[in-house]
Amino acid sequence: MVHLTGAAHTVFAVTRDANGGLHIATHVNTAGLSGVGLTTGNTYHASQPDSFVSNSGGAGNEFTFINNFLMTAPGPGNNVRVHELIHGYIDTNGNVVAVIDNFTSDCG
Repeated sequence: MVHLTGAAHTVFAVTRDANGGLHIATHVNTAGLSGVGLTTGNTYHASQPDSFVSNSGGAGNEFTFINNFLMTAPGPGNNVRVHELIHGYIDTNGNVVAVIDNFTSDCG
């Protein structure tokens, strides 16, 4: 367990194309996010560049979410890396047609 404090900087870009499609792109960067291990007292520094892309139009809604989270600590084997990729498609009736979810994590 790590108690984290800090801030997140989020940028949104929303555009509508000539055919009425809506395109949303989001990027999140944790600036100065750090923490203290509740059992070890180690200092951790986090980096979390996230992105989310959504494209919708007459054919449905396609989205991609990418999460890369890195928390570094002093000493060997104390870092934590997490990678998550979610990609999906929702048809014009609101049915989820396809979702790909790839999640990995490791310490190093």
